[in-house]
Order: sequence, then C-alpha cells, then structure tokens
Amino acid sequence: MLFQSSLYFLRLTIAVLIYWSIGNRVRARFIAIVVGSLGVMYYLFRKNLQPNIALIFLAAMAISLLLSFSLGLAMMKKRSQTLMLGGLALPFCIFLVPLLGAPLGIVASPKVSWIVPISLGFFALRQSHFLFECYRGGIKNADFASYVAYIFFFPSLIAGPLERYPKFISQVTNARLGWDHFGVAAERLISGAFKKFVIADGLIAAALPPADFSQTAFADVSWWSLVFACTAKFLYVYFDFAG
Repeated sequence: MLFQSSLYFLRLTIAVLIYWSIGNRVRARFIAIVVGSLGVMYYLFRKNLQPNIALIFLAAMAISLLLSFSLGLAMMKKRSQTLMLGGLALPFCIFLVPLLGAPLGIVASPKVSWIVPISLGFFALRQSHFLFECYRGGIKNADFASYVAYIFFFPSLIAGPLERYPKFISQVTNARLGWDHFGVAAERLISGAFKKFVIADGLIAAALPPADFSQTAFADVSWWSLVFACTAKFLYVYFDFAG
C-alpha cells in the first residue's frame, strides 16, 4: 500500500531541498526529518480516520514512543531482561487501541472505522529493534530527536524497508551531497519505478485473477492455472516491494 501522489512528490521535493540546505548541522537534519515525518503522519491519519479516532491513535503513539525511549535509556545503563521483554511487547499494544472505542463512547462513522493504519507495523517493529539493540549493547547512546526521526522516517513509513538504528544514524550523520550522487539516485529511481510500475503493476498484475473472482469459480480452474496465478502473485508482491 503506497500513498505516493503528485502532492506527495511535491512535499518530498521540498523536504529534500530543506534537508540539504541545512548543510552539515547534524542535529538540524534530524529535526527536519522529524518535522517532515510527523507532518506526513498527521496528514495520513486525518485523511483516513475520524478526527477523534486519529487523536487517540496519535496520543497512544506518543505515549509508546516516550516509554520505549525511556526503557532504552535505562537498558543502556543496566541490562535487564524484564525491561527488554516488556519493551518488546510495548509497541505492539498500539494495535489494541481500537478496543478503546466502546469504553470511551466513540462510535465510528459509517464511512470510517477503527481500522489500524498500516504504517503502525513499521512503527512497532522499529521501536522493538531499538529496544533490543539497547539491551544487547548495540546502541551506546541516543538522543530523542534522532530516535523520533528513525521511528517516523516518512519515505519508508508505509512500505519500508526496515533499517537498523545505528546504520540510519550513521547515514544521516555522515551524509554528504556530491555530483556523483545524482547519477546513483537517478539509477535507483529509474530501476525502482520500472520494477513497481512496469513489471509489478503492468505485466504481472495482468496475469492475476480479477478482484471479484469468486471462491467457487476456482473449482473449475486447472491446477496449472492456479500454480501460475500463485506464482504471479508472489512475483507481483516481490517486485512491488523491491521497486
């Protein structure tokens, strides 16, 4: 599931220009990522959820974020298996938020329900990775701005990929813009667009059964056709994410 649109690419362009105009001020880079990412997250929540439901999700995410960061700092000083196990489970409590609707007397409108936003999976997994790395000693120090930037990094908010915290911090800290980067970036963008829009959406999607294909209709389909359809679906998902 992607949310790219002409408006998204306009915002992305503005974010990239602001990011590189900051220069080598590392903390300012992280703050720019935080502001841009939180803006995208707020936009997605307001677009897909009722305002009151979006507010509850945002509040739950903020609480989870603060608690996870605090547990991580505690485990940097002293390893604790209890804190580690509790910390790994904490981010996934966000998926219990829809259960708060009835107790709080919040009823979703007919058009909008308590659907958990897809990006919360990456939100939870990144927090869990951060906490486990703190437990095993892979992270020796961290500040809140870089932590939030890592958790909400909006270019990989919906479809990933998942990046390790130390590598993400190193990339932002040591990033330098040179003319050779434009060639590498163009190559990756063209390659990704070809995989996503030509192979996945164009060629492979044409081989998939229609969306309204009923379950009973599969009884009349040959075994080889089913194998072909399953293979096409696998390749579609692969090239969609790879792109």
